[in-house]
Amino acid sequence: MLGLGLLVSLFAESARAEIRNEEFPLAGDIANVKMALETFEPSPKGVLVLVGRADDAEWRQFAQDNHLALCLVRLVLSAKALANAKTWGNSPAPVPNAGSLLFKALTPLHLAGKPIYAFGFRDGGNFVCSLANDRTLRVSAWACQAATRFPVPAREIPYGIVAASDLDRSLYDQARSYVRQLRKRGAAMAWISLPGKVQQNLKLEAFVRDCFAARLAASSVKAIAVDNETRTEVPIPTGPEAAGATSILPSATVLAGWSALHQPNDIVTTTVATGVKEFPRIVLALRLPADPEPQARILAYSYYFTSVGNVLQLARDDKFGWNKFAAKRGMATLTWNVETLWQNQKSFDQIESGDALKQSRTFDAVARALDAGILKLASQYQLRDSGILMYGCSRGANFALRLAMREPQRFSAVVAHIANSFERPQPAAGGVVWAITNGQLDPGAKNARRYYDQCRALGLPFFLRLFPELRHDENKESLGFAMAFFDYILSEERTAGNLARRLATQSEKPAYVADLANALVFPADKKDAVPPGQRVGIPNEEMARLWGRLIP
Repeated sequence: MLGLGLLVSLFAESARAEIRNEEFPLAGDIANVKMALETFEPSPKGVLVLVGRADDAEWRQFAQDNHLALCLVRLVLSAKALANAKTWGNSPAPVPNAGSLLFKALTPLHLAGKPIYAFGFRDGGNFVCSLANDRTLRVSAWACQAATRFPVPAREIPYGIVAASDLDRSLYDQARSYVRQLRKRGAAMAWISLPGKVQQNLKLEAFVRDCFAARLAASSVKAIAVDNETRTEVPIPTGPEAAGATSILPSATVLAGWSALHQPNDIVTTTVATGVKEFPRIVLALRLPADPEPQARILAYSYYFTSVGNVLQLARDDKFGWNKFAAKRGMATLTWNVETLWQNQKSFDQIESGDALKQSRTFDAVARALDAGILKLASQYQLRDSGILMYGCSRGANFALRLAMREPQRFSAVVAHIANSFERPQPAAGGVVWAITNGQLDPGAKNARRYYDQCRALGLPFFLRLFPELRHDENKESLGFAMAFFDYILSEERTAGNLARRLATQSEKPAYVADLANALVFPADKKDAVPPGQRVGIPNEEMARLWGRLIP
């Protein structure tokens, strides 16, 4: 147990008076708590408590407008915690006697019986959570952002708001679980899923002030319930399971502010270790469909991002439209961070054999780790662990091709766009339908054409589509083709028999021939209209119309 020095100062009419010093036992990393209390009138209606948050004009004005005293609380870490390089917000233990600390300070000022409205940031959020838990009858409303620890809930909890940022997934999931637990107990709680960095959020604080104001006027306003996923108002639930997926707002007037802040929390992550020094961990981000069916399929997309933060933002923001595509088809989406573990612009037969073997073995370990992560998520969320559709772009295309060549049992179709480095094709990957797409002006197009010929020589169901005037880039045409190709795969899979084997057989004697130079497609009896070096066999009319303009 550590001794706690409590300093309380009263600021009134610019006169400062020290009230008292007391010692309180406190375990954990917090060595000292300093409180400064300011009153704006002789008999305030309540106390606004800010913990871990600097004084500013908006909060001060809010306190004055609503006839509240303003109490600023600063937490100081212990010397031991500082020596261990523990930082604010990610290590302090909970504050089990936060209510006692605050009320011992307020009692001499005749404020102990006044309602409290408290907001805490980071370790201040820990303090506020404990305060609400300790003094359920005195706290009228509380809010925390980026709290790291949560107490065992009391039987009744006053109205609260919990906000967490999704970049630190373990803390995010802990906060979300705490809110769901309290909601199932019937507590009036609001959950806010914030995207991006853990930092002070002025829009969030403005929303909290609006909620506090609604609580101050509780007798004249009516609380509402909102669905955390759809962000729309719903009837206030009565059952514990339904309650866990909703937030309670103190008034309909704050719904727009909550909706603007809150991002649906449908992204889950898992991290796998690769054992590879150059790429030690892969973070997989899974986005579930709104109402997932058992054994729903997965659409995977692999881009060029190495930063985990960028991958999570990609999964959340849907910049390229894959989430929308998958949602309409009842599919989950999956993406991950990548690293370059190969020689750029060079394929397996363009580098020394020893280097090629080393690169291949390195990626073997990465593929095994990623496959284990896919299996883990599929099992945990009852998704289908085979038949995955996978799209890769640029570095992500190089990555996707290498992965599916090693784990072909996991995938039914792969589209690789603007890849430029290829590994030796494997006959075992014949159960996957492959499409390579590229810009004709991209330096990687030459390697793509070589690889297409190598794969076709092995009898693999490979298709090549080159886009005129496109360089190393992605555009609406290339994305649209990839999505249409996947729709074609999904429709053809309904036909009995192995699709990949059927397409490979049909491509030996194709019904149509496409011209790589201009995306024109001709019936097979007019194949001479296409120079031999520019021909791609197309198995049927549906794919021919998908590929380009059909010339009768």
